[in-house]
Formats: sequence, structure tokens, C-alpha cells
Amino acid sequence: MKRQSAIRRHSGLAVKRVLSRLLALLFVAGMTSCGTDVDDLYSSHAAYFYYSHVTTTTPLFTALNNPGMFCRIHFSNTAYTFEGCDGTSYSYTPTTADTYRSHDCLDGFIVGTPAVADLTGSSIVAYDLACPNCYEEYYITRRLTFSTTSTVYCSRCKRTYDLNNSGIVTDEGGGTSLFRYRITYSTASTGIMLIQN
Repeated sequence: MKRQSAIRRHSGLAVKRVLSRLLALLFVAGMTSCGTDVDDLYSSHAAYFYYSHVTTTTPLFTALNNPGMFCRIHFSNTAYTFEGCDGTSYSYTPTTADTYRSHDCLDGFIVGTPAVADLTGSSIVAYDLACPNCYEEYYITRRLTFSTTSTVYCSRCKRTYDLNNSGIVTDEGGGTSLFRYRITYSTASTGIMLIQN
């Protein structure tokens, strides 16, 4: 009798151990799948741009501080060009210190504040300026242009992307959404923006 109760007690403990391990594995699996969803939001392409003059760069400052406004950023050997969706433009000549923090992207960036914050809670977004479908299909870095204040257009593949809605294709044919990168922006008093992946 004592032996049977000891066996029951031992098997009960074994079952509890198995159940607790199973629950732990399910918890870890759940955490991993949530992490994958967040990772899928951002592109795996290399991206980096540090800029510390936001407050004096009107198109960028406007885009980072006003819902529904966006700014295109592209680079040449001699200047950074910032173009607002409202037609404003600003050219910045990089200093020697800026050249130590080189930028990295496919063809520039689109930065701004969607009219409504997305589900991640982010109030600002950064996308690559290259059309993702032309790049994925043909390795062409075709630069997007504003078609309205909240959409950009590719003159090559004729797709339109909604900047207020995670950069999705608005055309019936569909396709890949804009490549998105992580962005941080400090308060207006310091005016530092960092895009990275």
C-alpha cells in the first residue's frame, strides 16, 4: 500500500514536471513568434544615417513634427538634399565630421510622421527611397517621387506606395511594401535623428 502511494506520488511529480516544461516551451515559442513579427516589420538591408541638424533643416523638421508630413532624403558627393512633400527643399553640405559617419542605404530615405500612428506605437517612420519592387525584381534602385503629400510613386514600375499605411502598394497589382528601417529622433531642442537597421 505504501509502495503504491509512493509510486502515485512520484508519477504525479513527473507529470507536473513534464507539464511545467511543456508550458515553458510554449511560452518561449510564443515569445519567439512575437519577436519574428517585429523583425519582419523592418528590412534586412543595411541602413545608417546620423543627422544632428534637424532643427535647421525645415523639410525634415516639419516631417518629424507634423502628422501626415514626409521628407525625401538623398545624397550626392557634395550634399545631402532634403525635399518635403509640400515642395520645400534644403541642401546641406556635409562637414569633415559628417564624413566619419557615412550613410548607408539603397538610394536615400523617406522620413516622416504618418497621419495615424501604426500598431507598433511608433509616431515616426523611415523607409528606403528606392522602389522595393524594382529592386527585388531587377536590382534597380529607382528613386521614388511624391505623388501626393502621403504617397510616393515609381516612374518605372508605376506602383504607388501609401506612406500613412506602412508603405504598402495601393495599386491593384500589389507587390512588396517599402523597405522600412528603425528610426529615433530626439527632442526638438537637440535635433538629432538616427536611422539604422
